[in-house]
Amino acid sequence: MTNTATRGSRKKPGRVPFEMMIPRVASAVRNLDDLIALDQSPLTKLSFVEKHAADQYQNRLCSRGLALRALITESLDDIISETAANGLVRLHDLLDMLRNGLTISKASREIGLCREHVSRVYAKQAFRLVTERFLSRGERDLAHRDHVERMKGSDDDNRCLQ
Repeated sequence: MTNTATRGSRKKPGRVPFEMMIPRVASAVRNLDDLIALDQSPLTKLSFVEKHAADQYQNRLCSRGLALRALITESLDDIISETAANGLVRLHDLLDMLRNGLTISKASREIGLCREHVSRVYAKQAFRLVTERFLSRGERDLAHRDHVERMKGSDDDNRCLQ
């Protein structure tokens, strides 16, 4: 007899749950200046990161790390802009400081709050927002690239019919 509670909560094979992605993205944010660490990140195995590496950094050293850095930085920049526009000053300041290489300890001193509070409240929310943006941007970009490739294929098919 199968437990119905577990049946509905099964994960698709190969898909990492969102909650497990947050620490991976947080690690990438903390290591933006370390290309080797980025290149070894499990995030580089995501299809949209691999595609970005192949499209933009082909034949470059640490191409997957470069692609991951670019995608994380774009996501960070988006969230930094949105938090500023929405008056979320502490989130904005923390993300901006992390983007510029400060640790959470140093950023918390700059903000004027204890490190534990910044880690538990602001960093947790900041990394969640960046993860959401990173994943949604990546899926959207991959879908767009696939659409463009399909359209190119249909153009070729149409030429054959003429």
